[in-house]
Amino acid sequence: MIIIIFIYFIYLFGDSGKPRFGESNVYTLGTIGAHRIVSTKLPAVGHTREATTAAGNTTTRLLGTFQKVEYVFLVGVGGGVPHYTDYNKHVRLGDVVVSCPGKDRNVYVYCENAICSDKGFDFETKAYKPSNLILQEIAQQPPSAETDKLYMSIGERDLIEVAHPTPQDSSVKRLDGCPRIHLSPVASGRQVVRDDRLRQQFASKVGALAFDCEVDPVIESILGNCKESFVCVRGIADYKDGTRRKEWQPYAALAAASVMKAVVCGMEPPTNV
Repeated sequence: MIIIIFIYFIYLFGDSGKPRFGESNVYTLGTIGAHRIVSTKLPAVGHTREATTAAGNTTTRLLGTFQKVEYVFLVGVGGGVPHYTDYNKHVRLGDVVVSCPGKDRNVYVYCENAICSDKGFDFETKAYKPSNLILQEIAQQPPSAETDKLYMSIGERDLIEVAHPTPQDSSVKRLDGCPRIHLSPVASGRQVVRDDRLRQQFASKVGALAFDCEVDPVIESILGNCKESFVCVRGIADYKDGTRRKEWQPYAALAAASVMKAVVCGMEPPTNV
């Protein structure tokens, strides 16, 4: 089994590896846990359809070269959707959003146009969902809480099991310096990203907690190549689409890559090696 990981807007990894089979793209081959992987850095995704189309073409070439790819990770930075009143729903810089099914079972939603009407805005969208949600299921299933047992030494080698401290109120307190992981669809679309009001309305409509810089052509290439499983992992670098707050991009990329590795290591070992 080969797992493909696209490194998108990640500053952690330099370009390495050698082109294969006459390919001009640069790939890095290796392993994570028990799984074989191939990774590449997509072309710089800009705010033009030409740029995103180039990223889709890169994906198509890669999947043509490595035809045994089974799972696709789109890893990089994005923009968080803040919640101004609910502490537990608020997405902050450095957090990670993993694309998981929302209200309509979609994991990625691209807004093509927002049309003003008497009732507000009507959004024209393209939505995507994998036919196999195994990667999302792994991201949503940490080890059982029953296995998180706390022991206290009472002298010599004697231990007693003790209860974990409980929060003083209903909020799930955030630890300083520690990102939180959120599960929701990821959204994109130049028109909605540029307008804060539209952005909040669209995020609320589709249940998204993060926006990125339009990778819908990449996802269309993945689905067009009959790959059943894909997931977007976005470290939050700003409150737009991940391209503006340069000082948070390296940390957000690191957080996203760490979550990606945890999901890969949570997968069953391959049986066809």
